[in-house]
Amino acid sequence: PSLLLLLSAPPGIFAFAGLHAGHHRSAAHQHQSPLLGDTLFPIVFHNDVVRSCPIRWDSYQADPPHFPMYKNLVHLSCTPDNEVEGSFGQLENEVAALQLSTEWRPAGFVFHQSRCGSTLVANMLASIEDHRVYSESRPLAQMLSECPEHDSEILSCSGSRSRYSRQDQIKRVRTLMRGMGRGIGSKPPPKTFFKIQSVHTFHMDLLLEAFPDTPWIFVYRDAVEILASYLGGGEKTGGCTGRPLTHKYHANNPSNHIEHCAAYVDSLCEAALFQLQATNSKGLAVNYTSLPSGLPHLVRNHFGVDLTADNEARMMEVSKVYSKSRVAVGKEFSGDAQKKQEVASKAMRDASHVAQQCNQKLGAYHLTSPA
Repeated sequence: PSLLLLLSAPPGIFAFAGLHAGHHRSAAHQHQSPLLGDTLFPIVFHNDVVRSCPIRWDSYQADPPHFPMYKNLVHLSCTPDNEVEGSFGQLENEVAALQLSTEWRPAGFVFHQSRCGSTLVANMLASIEDHRVYSESRPLAQMLSECPEHDSEILSCSGSRSRYSRQDQIKRVRTLMRGMGRGIGSKPPPKTFFKIQSVHTFHMDLLLEAFPDTPWIFVYRDAVEILASYLGGGEKTGGCTGRPLTHKYHANNPSNHIEHCAAYVDSLCEAALFQLQATNSKGLAVNYTSLPSGLPHLVRNHFGVDLTADNEARMMEVSKVYSKSRVAVGKEFSGDAQKKQEVASKAMRDASHVAQQCNQKLGAYHLTSPA
């Protein structure tokens, strides 16, 4: 399906720096080393250059809250001495040589409204031994940030133009994700899930066209609580200001940071709702209030993944730890919905009204709860 989403954002909002500050490529890295050799997986994609390093998936699986984002796992795993660099053309050749089944697809996509429990979902999925989870991975985000040669029907990009058409971009997304989902050594490809940065919910049409049979979810939360997470009581500017907005805000631009944040939350809902309403949609909406207890049922009955009793117990064990602890012994999670409701200002409540209306429509796309 197509939806005209004209995004209002400062130039370069989708641009990412291609290289880590302070990284210098030594002469030893200039020859063509494999990009997917052994445990090597992509960590950077920029200007048709791919960089890989040996990712320590075992550490992530053992303690997901310690490494809740792919960048945290990259920081653990990668050094200038173990990274390799090559062209995207080289990656294409290596992926073709893998001879993956043409039926390979990601096990699932996790889109989200931000500050709504999506990292909890990723951690619980990652806790299972034969799962691989990319939690907001930089290479895929960088590829989605490229502007195709012409605007698609769903997106008007404010960044730099790529020389690639939309169909070429979709092929490139497939190639990158197939490389990221490959098996290690003689092992078959694991069940691979991708949690996508909230801003790339606006690019979900590209991912769903690349892998139309992949089930997906959109995690959302009470909009007032999301705003409170970003803005506190309204005094903070938060990470949602300056984010892109859908077309309906072009004629009525938000007048302050609270209104812009609320408009961003609403825009994400609008983009997801449009895809949920599509014919033969493989998507479901997941309310924060259903987590974590409802996730095993969703994994079995929506993602179609078998879970043993031990798997489910492991998932629930991981859910007890704050999802973004980033330490070896994370603090125990405690619900904060009431606190966020209490701290939210009247201006935040008023601004979130439109987003709340959109969120209410998502209720029609929940998975039926187990009896």
